Amino acid sequence: MIGHISADLTSRVDRLDPEEGAPAEALGQWLDLLWDVLAKYPILHTDALNGAPELDPQRHVPITDRLTRLIERGQAVGEFDDRVPPPWLAAAVVGLIHVAAAEMAAGRISTTDARRAFRTSALHLCRADRG
Repeated sequence: MIGHISADLTSRVDRLDPEEGAPAEALGQWLDLLWDVLAKYPILHTDALNGAPELDPQRHVPITDRLTRLIERGQAVGEFDDRVPPPWLAAAVVGLIHVAAAEMAAGRISTTDARRAFRTSALHLCRADRG
């Protein structure tokens, strides 16, 4: 199951070019893609996969590597916060979707609110200070 989900996610990520478009808009596309995968595979927001042997810690590398490149580009043009290392921001974005999934699974937040909270939080996390 995890192999199928990883292959689907990697295929979707491969279609997004981190060098294309305004960084903030491209990040929004990334966030939508991540959410769409979470919505397509409800098993991802349950405890069913905890401890599964196929849960390789490197499973996020195809996502975080490309997301890191996008964040680097956003930092270079001043759209994203450059006080934080790009790999940390990429890992934090991935962490936020895990938090959203856990909150939904626990019944503490609706799917609609979780999606909005994830997207808003991730964009806020990455953006450059404007003041």
